[in-house]
Amino acid sequence: SIFNSAVINAVEAGQLIQSMSFTVSGLADGVAEKITIDGTIISLVTGVGVTSGNNMAYNVVLLGDTATVTLLKLTGVSTSAMQSMINGMTYSDLTQDPTAGLRTVTITQIVDNGGTLNAGSNTSTTPYVGTINVVPVNDQPTITAIPTNGVFVENGLPVPFFIATNISTIEAGQKIQSLTFTVDGVLDGAFEKVNVDGNTIDLVAGSGATSNMNYTVTMSGNIATITLTSSSGITSGLMQTIVNGMTYQNDSNNATDGTRTGTITQIVDNGGVAFGGVDTNNLTLSSDITLDSVNEAPTLLTITKNVNYIEDDVAVSLFGSTDINTGELGQTIASLIFTVSGIKDGSSEQISVDGSTITLNGNGSGSTITNGIHYVVNIVGEVATVTLSKVGGVSANQMESVIDNLSYRDISQDPTAGTRYIQLLQIVDVGGIANGGIDTTTLLNVISAVTVIPVNDAPILSANTPPVTYIENSAAIPLFNSVNVGTIEAGQLITSLTFTVSNVLDGNAERIALDGSVISLISGTGTTTNSGMQFVVSVSGTTATVTLTKGAGLLPNDLAT
Repeated sequence: SIFNSAVINAVEAGQLIQSMSFTVSGLADGVAEKITIDGTIISLVTGVGVTSGNNMAYNVVLLGDTATVTLLKLTGVSTSAMQSMINGMTYSDLTQDPTAGLRTVTITQIVDNGGTLNAGSNTSTTPYVGTINVVPVNDQPTITAIPTNGVFVENGLPVPFFIATNISTIEAGQKIQSLTFTVDGVLDGAFEKVNVDGNTIDLVAGSGATSNMNYTVTMSGNIATITLTSSSGITSGLMQTIVNGMTYQNDSNNATDGTRTGTITQIVDNGGVAFGGVDTNNLTLSSDITLDSVNEAPTLLTITKNVNYIEDDVAVSLFGSTDINTGELGQTIASLIFTVSGIKDGSSEQISVDGSTITLNGNGSGSTITNGIHYVVNIVGEVATVTLSKVGGVSANQMESVIDNLSYRDISQDPTAGTRYIQLLQIVDVGGIANGGIDTTTLLNVISAVTVIPVNDAPILSANTPPVTYIENSAAIPLFNSVNVGTIEAGQLITSLTFTVSNVLDGNAERIALDGSVISLISGTGTTTNSGMQFVVSVSGTTATVTLTKGAGLLPNDLAT
């Protein structure tokens, strides 16, 4: 409101008011500044129109910072109507950033319809002045942005929270003093970070400085609250750049899948709160970052061994102090592949795996006793490939135990001398290969060597010994039949045989027929006819001991004959 208690007198009864002129000076905000009169809002810029109350034509001429407004109606309006117009006249400035200062409203002229005949006067130029002091009130700053709702892939590039940010202090020249945002769903501690204004901020409690602002981080459960502040403030444009550049990253190789929600919760300008002003905008502007972990290849470390396996020994251990790491917590081992090369003795060669004994004599499959691990054996030449696998996997600790307890033996009584190489080839975890993950590690040079050392076994001899009777003057009678002689180890020969004849009473008359020769059971030596074996007979009392020897040896079957 500008004026009140206005009184207009046309002096002559019945006369009407034809026009009124007034000026508004000190204008600075263009079309935002307005006068409301006679039911009509008139913008204080050059223009024309008609009021709605009394249908008066108005004309506005703006020159510099002064608008001259003329209301005209040739048929006139009553003085009371004009009084109401003046008393109801109001000023407003609709901009959210008005220019402070005085606006001066001056009624400069009022004209009635009495005319000027006979030196009459129809115009009053007595000025009536009203002043308005325009006081700006701080508006809360505004911020809009488009959330990216992006995806961060483990070991990938940082992902922005927002794009196309627009920040306004409303009032020109003001600056932003603080911005607060939260990150919800933080599960990996200092591995989780936001990049802000040229600095990387760990999402743990702390404080520091970015290129243009100071920051503090507070934690409440899984929510990190980051507050950026500048006592002198920064421009809206710079803060827009900072928000557009805010990115999320997770440096863990065992990142926890899920959603990290970044939310701008507050922005504050430096306009203050005088006259009811508002410098703080509390809001919820959120962007969800989906975190997709990437499977790390499993690792396996173990101590290999170079050991001897001596015939008839217990199985020998192959590896020790095994350490397996899946990279990600809770993952299991899906499979392990190893080979045994240099095998020569068929089913006699065995690997003990997880409580079960696997024979290396042909292709086959089965399940281990301890952990129910499925195994498949495939043999090509002298190499056996053993694949261990289990749906759902076994824990890293269980597989470590399996490897530490792998053992080898050869149960043959005639094992083939030489080295068997046991090589761990491949380990696979259950983490899969999504997002470029790696679930398989090919192991290099994880080889243990077992040297098989045969031990000579005593030869064997078996025969039927039927009871016989020798009748005087009869021919010599056989003593043994179904004779079997063996050296156990292939290719060996018999070098000697010793036997006794007891109760010899007739001296030279008692004889043994052997290998084409007749040997008298008296002390003496000689050579058999057929095989050329040396024999020595020694007699002690009534017992004759006969020892046959041949340095070059005799085939077991020849001796049996």
